[in-house]
Amino acid sequence: MIAARSAVEALRRAACKLEDLEPNDIDGDFRFAPASDDQQFIDLYLYDQAAGGAGFVKAASRDPQRLVEKAIALLDDCTCDDSCYQCLRSYKNRFDHAMFDRFTGGDLLKACFAGTPLAISNRREDEALDRLARDLEDSGAPVIKADGGLIDESGRVICLAHPFAETEPCTLRAQALATGREVAAVDILLVNRALPIATNVALVGPISTRTTALTSDSSGTPELTPAMIVAGDLVGDAATPRYAVPGADAGDLLFRVTGNMLSGKNGDGQGGAVVSGAVCLFRPFTGTPTKTDLYLLRRKDSHAFGSTSAEWTVGVLQPVNGGMRIRYRAASQHMECASELVVPADAVEVVAQFVKVAA
Repeated sequence: MIAARSAVEALRRAACKLEDLEPNDIDGDFRFAPASDDQQFIDLYLYDQAAGGAGFVKAASRDPQRLVEKAIALLDDCTCDDSCYQCLRSYKNRFDHAMFDRFTGGDLLKACFAGTPLAISNRREDEALDRLARDLEDSGAPVIKADGGLIDESGRVICLAHPFAETEPCTLRAQALATGREVAAVDILLVNRALPIATNVALVGPISTRTTALTSDSSGTPELTPAMIVAGDLVGDAATPRYAVPGADAGDLLFRVTGNMLSGKNGDGQGGAVVSGAVCLFRPFTGTPTKTDLYLLRRKDSHAFGSTSAEWTVGVLQPVNGGMRIRYRAASQHMECASELVVPADAVEVVAQFVKVAA
């Protein structure tokens, strides 16, 4: 919401500057559009303030790339901490000042219109890490500053995440520091705006182990899509990407788990969280499911699971009278993924058993 509000205001200002208009000639807003199970769509729009329209927006947007580049320049060229009267603030939007952040607004525009990867500058990262380290130490949790993150007494890495990917280390140096180690990623926006919450996430939030990228292998384990899982295709075809996965058996499959069902501290059942977007190794399963193991599940009645808004999910099965309860291992901030009941029980089919996070 902060990113969308900031991006719209930047686009509005850019349009006014390009057409030499008064600040009140154009306004804008945003709305959340219908989403898929792994994507969120946002509409950013501008409109003329004059009744019936005056053609200002049409003129400003005749070259959309020029408009976006001007908006990005307004945000990038400013030197304030998050927003000011030079980039985003005005008397008219005074009630929205707390919702402005030129960095996340700029990143939204860059990602959507230029495909620019998410980034946090070294300066912002160092300043936020220093701020977080001081609060952790004041809370009785001393840490050591490292290049790209903090290291606590147990050797766990605490690093910063981008607001658009709040469970993943953002910068290259943070990723390098976190590889192969337990890591708690903290949203930089929380550090700058809600430090007590950021400190709590660093202390008790979801912990994951960052692994290295998978290596392509034409004879390796296939990574299947949700459509394949729903259709019962556990093999793939010649176009299916395949990877070398240590510990994988013949017949195993890879699947990208998008959702927060396993975001708790013991989400994988082995002491780590499974962050949304993690590629996990599964083993085709036949037999009677246990009440403790994790399974990749699909619905046979064409309905969607509440946790994913799709016909697949990953969870623990618990038979109940007349139905099947699926329990999840979600972090406390994702309690909408605690559990759900499916009736009748045979509407749920076990596809495969969770083995480990692969990447």
